[in-house]
Amino acid sequence: MFEFIGSLSQMFSNGLEVLKKNTIDALLTAFWFGNYYFAVVEKHLGKYKSNWIVQKLFYRTPIMSEPPLDTWYSCFSLVKSEDKYRFNEKYSYSGEEESPFGGDDVEKLYISKKNGYRVSKIVNAEINYNKVVDEPEKSRGKFINILYGHKNMSNMLTLKLDNEYLRDGNHLFSKSFVLRMLNYQYSAKDYVFDDDYELKVMDGKVHTEVLNSGSYMVIDTANKQGYTVVRKQ
Repeated sequence: MFEFIGSLSQMFSNGLEVLKKNTIDALLTAFWFGNYYFAVVEKHLGKYKSNWIVQKLFYRTPIMSEPPLDTWYSCFSLVKSEDKYRFNEKYSYSGEEESPFGGDDVEKLYISKKNGYRVSKIVNAEINYNKVVDEPEKSRGKFINILYGHKNMSNMLTLKLDNEYLRDGNHLFSKSFVLRMLNYQYSAKDYVFDDDYELKVMDGKVHTEVLNSGSYMVIDTANKQGYTVVRKQ
């Protein structure tokens, strides 16, 4: 009887040793594979370290994020292919690089963050990052609610606008600006984006402007409303 119990104990002990060894081997394999994968990724992405490139080579996060810096410059390009929109965005930190905008872009959006304010401009030609030098006048207006909707969406999405954009002359809520907001605040599966969207913007006076893919706002400190709506023909 005691010999039987002893045999069981020995078998159990041997089993634990095997399990322990296999577990350690598996952990070591995972560790070295992880280091190898990291080294490969780092090698391929090394040349991009000077720029914050949103469209990553190996993966894409559901919700994008801006560089955690006080100053940066961004070129956001909207491209249409087979009735679907896609985009490219490239960040720069020095503002001395040539514009990466291409000739096939449907709309080009230049955004810069500097000294606690942002500049947002729709551009139709090559642009120098340092084109905007003086700090734009701050607007006293505000937007208290921004809703994005589409006929193929069951619910509207609430969008948030950083108050740093409320500067005279800024172009807001254009087609490219709206898509950028969506990508930085929601996962792509949460919305439908094409030319049929609708954007409802409520200002500080509880007046609502309804915008679409053919319209946008220009912050205008001389205007009583604090902005002007531009509707493309």
